[in-house]
Amino acid sequence: MLPNKRVAKTTPRRKPRTAVPESASIRSASLSTAGMHVARPVPWTRRGERWTWIGLGGFLAAILAALIIGIRQHVAATKPPVINGMACLATQTPLSQVHIDFYIDGTAETIPSGIGYDSKANCYYGIYTNTATGVVQVALTQADKPTLADFFALWNKPLSATDLAGLQSGAKVGSNTESIRVYVNGTQYSGDPAGIALSPHAEIALAYGPPWPTTMPASYDFSTASSTVSSPSSSSSSGSSSSAASPTAG
Repeated sequence: MLPNKRVAKTTPRRKPRTAVPESASIRSASLSTAGMHVARPVPWTRRGERWTWIGLGGFLAAILAALIIGIRQHVAATKPPVINGMACLATQTPLSQVHIDFYIDGTAETIPSGIGYDSKANCYYGIYTNTATGVVQVALTQADKPTLADFFALWNKPLSATDLAGLQSGAKVGSNTESIRVYVNGTQYSGDPAGIALSPHAEIALAYGPPWPTTMPASYDFSTASSTVSSPSSSSSSGSSSSAASPTAG
């Protein structure tokens, strides 16, 4: 039997520690503890700057588009409409004049001042009145073929063989059956009054009755009628016809 031998224990050698630089140690500690919970700032890039400017440009473009649309809508709402092919202009040059008499049941009525004039826009159409004498200023040439229908359109009243400014032919008033009579330069007109031409110095008489005026005017003295474009007024200038209240239906 072999004698017991003591086995000498051997201790493994430890590798010598490598010295860590102080700066690296500090950086490692900060990353392993508090640094792991602190978000690092995202660096500003040219791509982010570009998208920021694109967004700002789109916002400004949307505001500009909204302003343009608003201005256009405002202009469209305030701009006077074209009526029977006539635009409303700041200035007009009258080329001729017409006189209109209006009678209801034998009584002379007023052709009011301001027909064909837009007070909000301060402009005139090609046919207008600037006094309450029945004188109508015509700034259209005869080639434009201005008619009585154009004048009534600017007056915003209907005109036909059976309707005179809202006064209906065939209506019963007591024992009378109302009708319309039209005279041009003293001669009775048998057609639709809407087609009557606004010829220079024409005298047009419109009557609704009976009863009828004793006589119908055949002419008018235009020598005292001003053709100067001016803001309409209710004052009358010299003329051959009298005036009363503005005609109304009924």
